[in-house]
Amino acid sequence: MKITINESAFKAILEYEKRHGMRFLKEDDANGRLDKYGNPIPRNGQGWGKDASLVNRQGYNQDGTKGPWFSRSVAVATAVLLHDTGGNHWYILANQRGSGAADYQGYWNLPCGYLDYNEEATEAAAREVREETGININPSELKYFGHSTSPNENRQNVIFFYVAFIEGEEAEYPFSKKDMEENEVDGIQWLPIERADSLKWAFDHDELVQRILSKYSHLITGENNTGLTPKDKISKVIELLRNGGDTDYAIELLQSLL
Repeated sequence: MKITINESAFKAILEYEKRHGMRFLKEDDANGRLDKYGNPIPRNGQGWGKDASLVNRQGYNQDGTKGPWFSRSVAVATAVLLHDTGGNHWYILANQRGSGAADYQGYWNLPCGYLDYNEEATEAAAREVREETGININPSELKYFGHSTSPNENRQNVIFFYVAFIEGEEAEYPFSKKDMEENEVDGIQWLPIERADSLKWAFDHDELVQRILSKYSHLITGENNTGLTPKDKISKVIELLRNGGDTDYAIELLQSLL
């Protein structure tokens, strides 16, 4: 289906592509789509135009000549959960995208970004947390949460999701902007988890946060297995595995039966 856009929208898409280092499609192929926030979706991996076969993986330069072969980028996003043992409160680390961010300025997100050359995914996750918030996380302590390879989400990025758990008071983990790019981040906060839905999130991170909080609800609520019968433990393990729950907790329950 061909989608026709007006001149101002087309210029916005060109500017968006320029800011992201994208190559331009031919002007007579000025067909594009917007995401749910109204931002143009760049046409890099799965383009739109008169002939979809021409722009599917082969891009065009602004002068109409064929550009480079497009491939997909790899990114990471990390949820850092702080357990304030003094008051028994839980917080999640969030930062607000500044005027220097490529998109979604003013929205909030979990620390995220792209892998550098010669970098492991966990190293990239820890680096992005440090650069965007000043909080230091040991890459070896990150828990793999999942990944997304859908070509219909987040500009076709392949994304790995991680979770880190830390304990202490907020004051023990001060924020810093010394390692971040200029105007990349406006604000940083330890957000109480019960207020996780109060922010305007970028990249559907609101849904990601809720999935993470659901998976690790037993840690957040302080649930333990001391009062569970063997039958209850087996039922809990089945529930965790069936619903994509915390596999570490499932293993702990099974080990307690030995």
